[in-house]
Amino acid sequence: MHHPIRRWLPLFCLMSLVLSVSAWAKAPPPLKTVKLTVKERESLQGLEALWGTCESRQLAESQLFRLQQKGSVLDGKVFVAGTCMDAAGKVRFGLLAGNALAQSLPEHRANTWGIYEVEAVAFPDVDGDGRSDIVTIVSAMTGVGPEGAVPFNVADVWFQTEDGRFVADSQAEAVLEDVRNPTVKTAIAALKKARVRSK
Repeated sequence: MHHPIRRWLPLFCLMSLVLSVSAWAKAPPPLKTVKLTVKERESLQGLEALWGTCESRQLAESQLFRLQQKGSVLDGKVFVAGTCMDAAGKVRFGLLAGNALAQSLPEHRANTWGIYEVEAVAFPDVDGDGRSDIVTIVSAMTGVGPEGAVPFNVADVWFQTEDGRFVADSQAEAVLEDVRNPTVKTAIAALKKARVRSK
């Protein structure tokens, strides 16, 4: 006499395989980034929605990208990074759709200090939900004491939601606070180890 579980086991395996292939087929391809041309970069200087009242504007020219990911809401959008050098200096990030600001990204952790430079940007899937997130490294300075002018790196991450917007996460920020002199690689590793927002 056959055990009931053995009888249905092949069917369960087949269903699991079909569901896995189906989920894989729906997932968008890896996100690609294309650096903007000089003309495209120049057009961003006057983007008031990003800069607001900032008068002294400086684009992070090596960190401006057109995003390519078929089947994703990010496809064709432009990632913008820049620093407002008024007063202490604040870094700003945004996503453009055409010539309009689709989203002003959340405040970066580095804005607690004086901004020096946007060092790196990456678009990994940090939490394993199939959507690209944004990890950024910004160098900052305290401006206080004998080492106040020595830059140090600050990492931040924004997670992509189902509707294609990006949000900050307090648990992720707490994890990144403990990463000394972070790089994109070490920031991602720390977040994955902590299973931040992972299912």
